[in-house]
Amino acid sequence: MKLSNETLEVFSNFTNINDNLVIDVPEDPSEGTLVRTKNVASNVFAEFQASEVFTKPLSIYNLSELLSVIQLFDDPEIDLEDKYLSISDGSTSNRVRYFYADRSILSYPEKGIKFPNADVTVTIGTKEFAKIKKAAATLGLPNISVMSDADGVRLRAHDTAKQSGNYFDLGIEATHQSSDAFQVDFTTDTLSLLPVEYTLDLSFKGISRFSNSDYNLTYYIAMAVPKS
Repeated sequence: MKLSNETLEVFSNFTNINDNLVIDVPEDPSEGTLVRTKNVASNVFAEFQASEVFTKPLSIYNLSELLSVIQLFDDPEIDLEDKYLSISDGSTSNRVRYFYADRSILSYPEKGIKFPNADVTVTIGTKEFAKIKKAAATLGLPNISVMSDADGVRLRAHDTAKQSGNYFDLGIEATHQSSDAFQVDFTTDTLSLLPVEYTLDLSFKGISRFSNSDYNLTYYIAMAVPKS
């Protein structure tokens, strides 16, 4: 089995959420393999429909380490065994045997997320997402909010604890929204997502869904809904 560039990109991003990874054999191999992860605080959950079919279950303790091992090969071929995976290179005799971890000691989601009806849907482009993240990092701001008022819908990098503090605003497109003004707040560190375009669904019950169809990738992230 070879891992696509898309799968390697997503797995690399998943290390920002959790270095533990558990993958089970898909019920329907024709659809590839559904891969899920969550952070230790259980406020970030991600799922990815990989095109590859994993024929054996595997459990990885240190995904960052495994990805670094894969990068040692020019043309990595991965074989899944019962207790370990082996990585070889078609052009050489190089080979690595990498043992699975005991999944009982790993942190991973055992089921998916049931998302409620969205109250607001917005689109965040790749450049917009990168810019708001850069603004938050440059100004040292711990929060990114989505808000709407008479001036339209925008992203704001700011500190929700400091009403008179610095902020950076960036206008975005809303495809569906409540007629009322709203604001939802994220902590910046929960938004370590793959830097691509997202359809963002917001539920005022305190959960968001970031979706990208090109990668078959979805993140569910908890958010605060300030009382008006």
